[in-house]
Amino acid sequence: YDTGNNFSTVTNAYTCPQDGVYGVAGTTQFSGGGTSDTRQLFIGDETARNPGSVGMTDRRVSSSSGEQLTVSGVHNYTTGDTIALWVVNSGSSDSIKGGANNFDSSLEIVYLGNP
Repeated sequence: YDTGNNFSTVTNAYTCPQDGVYGVAGTTQFSGGGTSDTRQLFIGDETARNPGSVGMTDRRVSSSSGEQLTVSGVHNYTTGDTIALWVVNSGSSDSIKGGANNFDSSLEIVYLGNP
């Protein structure tokens, strides 16, 4: 739950309210798919999917319908840093589950403390 109102529905990014270590996890599920499509899931910031050493990624070549990609990690962020989930897909026939099934994509962020 975003009790601090730190997630923007305009940029689709979370802004870190304080310095410290954050646990981040993201997931998405594809519906449909072509032959051997490259699917990638990234945790980056609001402007780049792999910004410097911060990015985390899950990459697969697959054509499976219903395939789920998950990425997670722990990283040190400073106040004002942004965290965002990026989905990249090379297949024109792939799509991400949406509509009534949009619960299949999520971004979870937990503040773990300041070392």
